[in-house]
Amino acid sequence: MSSHETIQVTCPKCGHVQPFENWHSVNVTLNPELRERVLSGELFTLACTKCGQETTVEKTLLYNDMERSFMVCLSNNEPP
Repeated sequence: MSSHETIQVTCPKCGHVQPFENWHSVNVTLNPELRERVLSGELFTLACTKCGQETTVEKTLLYNDMERSFMVCLSNNEPP
């Protein structure tokens, strides 16, 4: 199962605060559309709606691909 929540993120360029869909875990077997979003970095990118600045939001993510028997935890050393 994939899991996410909406958090508030501040743009480092202009200070605008906006919602961001923060994923805790993705299961690309059950949600195959998430695979490309992880691989492209889109899942971790915030585009500020005020100034357009793109920022990487570094949070812990558990990536699970049951078909390929592959699981990895991406971490920035923050608790999930």
